[in-house]
Order: sequence, then structure tokens, then C-alpha cells
Amino acid sequence: MPTIRKQSFIVLALIFYFVNHSAHSDIHAYPSKGQTHEQQNKDKWQCHQWATEQTGIDPISMAEKEIKPPESPSDSVASGAKKGLFHGLIAGEIRGGNFAQSVPMGTGIGALMTLRRHRKEMEKQHQEYVQAHNERAAKLKTYDKTYGVCMKGRGYTVN
Repeated sequence: MPTIRKQSFIVLALIFYFVNHSAHSDIHAYPSKGQTHEQQNKDKWQCHQWATEQTGIDPISMAEKEIKPPESPSDSVASGAKKGLFHGLIAGEIRGGNFAQSVPMGTGIGALMTLRRHRKEMEKQHQEYVQAHNERAAKLKTYDKTYGVCMKGRGYTVN
């Protein structure tokens, strides 16, 4: 039960924050018809609900789902070098015991291959991160536009 209370508290805190502070980064609504503070809060909440229904986008739930930045690859360059060392030993054995050239070459190639794989993984993760960020920004822009239409309809000057 304590977890449910904690979760309820967090949800209520988010709602309180949302109602009392504009969660819309690009939307500012000025009460141009003398609306009271209480009426402004009520209008903000109702417009939030309407915009969410119309667009299927809820900034509150989006805020709870964070976009995680790319992670570092799990294997290290040292492990790649060890694998390369092993291959260098095999190559040296095939060459009739010429380990002096094969081992350093294998170790270097293993390390370089690991670095190359890391770079590709990081570029892929970065592209996915940027794409997720851009999709989220586009959704929020759609939501903000719909929210602004609602606030204008209720007699607010919106920009």
C-alpha cells in the first residue's frame, strides 16, 4: 500500500504542477476577459483534457517516460585486443611460429575492429535517440497547437 500512496502523491503533484505552471513550453495564455485565477486553472485543466482527447497526446505521461541517452557499448577495447591476440597466435602458428609479427598485428586488428563496432553502435543509438526526440517534439507541437485553440476559444490571448 505505501507504493500506491507514493504513486498517487506523484501523480497529484504532477497534476498540481501542470495546473499551476504552464507545462506548455510554447504556449502562453493571457486572460483577456478578466478570468479569475481559479477560472484560469479550471480552463487550463479542461483544455489539457480536451487537447489530449483530440490528439491522443498527453504531455504528463510523456514526461514520465524519459528518453534515455545512448549507452556505452558493453565490450571493451581490451576484450577486442584479447580476441585479436588469440587470432594472432593462431595466425603465427599457421605461419610456422612467426609470432613476432602475427601477435601484435592480431592484437591491433582486434582492438580496431572493436572500436569500429563501438562507433557503429554509438552512431545507431544516437540516430535512434535523435529520432525519438524529434518525434516527441512533433507530438508536443501538435498538442500545444490544439491546447492553444482551446484556450483562445475560452477567451484567452495565446502566443
